[in-house]
Amino acid sequence: MCTPAEGKLGTCGVRRNVNGVMISETYRKVSAVHYDPIEKKPLYHFFPGSTILSIGSIGCNLNCSFCQNCDISTADASGAPGYKDYAVEDIVSMGIDYPGNIGIAFTY
Repeated sequence: MCTPAEGKLGTCGVRRNVNGVMISETYRKVSAVHYDPIEKKPLYHFFPGSTILSIGSIGCNLNCSFCQNCDISTADASGAPGYKDYAVEDIVSMGIDYPGNIGIAFTY
């Protein structure tokens, strides 16, 4: 379990210890938004040929040398390149409004 000192970020680089409570510094901050074929997800025969909205944010407590998404997953909240604030309603609208989209996947 990650237990950073008061005022410090955890291993993931996005949760800070504030008075003993872990506070996310990346709420609503998104580092990647893509419409992907469902076949990119680890789902077998789940709506083949369909599209899904893929959303990713910064923050990962792993340090995999082979990670293909380290530029969008391992930056800390203060130095993340290109992340943008999204209201929850905007993400839902993006999922609903795109023709043929079947859902929202929180990924990367």
